[in-house]
Amino acid sequence: MDSGQIRLHVQPGTRIEESERYFAAIDDEIRHAIPPDQLDMILDNIGMPNSGINLAFGDNPVIGNSDGDILISLKPKHGSTENYGEYLRARLREKMPDCTIYFEAANITNQILNFGLPAPIDLQISGRDAPDNYQVAQDLARKVSSIPGAADVHLHQVVDYPEVRVNVDRSKADQLGLTERDVTNSLLISLSSSGQVAPNEWLNYVNGVNYQVAVQTPQYR
Repeated sequence: MDSGQIRLHVQPGTRIEESERYFAAIDDEIRHAIPPDQLDMILDNIGMPNSGINLAFGDNPVIGNSDGDILISLKPKHGSTENYGEYLRARLREKMPDCTIYFEAANITNQILNFGLPAPIDLQISGRDAPDNYQVAQDLARKVSSIPGAADVHLHQVVDYPEVRVNVDRSKADQLGLTERDVTNSLLISLSSSGQVAPNEWLNYVNGVNYQVAVQTPQYR
């Protein structure tokens, strides 16, 4: 079936403001590839959703500010969706070799056939040694990529995502009456807002809508 829908996942591996520039460039390539009279809508979902409801009910494999999904919808009268996908796959790999881009199931039928996984073929490696497991996965991905007909072969897990590591001297912290929970809550407020620690809402009596009120440290600080 040709549902007229295309969905691709993009991993530039950059801060969200840089990721936005990558997504804008990809949107331009999409508009260049698909005629205006056939293109209905382009929707970019960049970064993590700010609501637990969106995170729980969404199926996007976004892990942070460095990646996102692009959803493309075509008008009822359109050309071959598969041909547009093949053209974009080759074009985007040529234009953005430093960016990981792969296509996902866009319609409900293919998503069900994938059993909720990002791809119809999903290989998983399990073991006690994470570095060796990752090396095995890299070798396997290279071999699978050489199989004729295999497309969008990639390692779904990202192991080099930027992290903040804080070491706490528990003896000195205890002298101040601080626990690991206090330190963790302070970090969550700075990095993910107070909505993660102490959710607070304000009710607008005019329209009857609850709005989340949160405090967060600016990233540059």
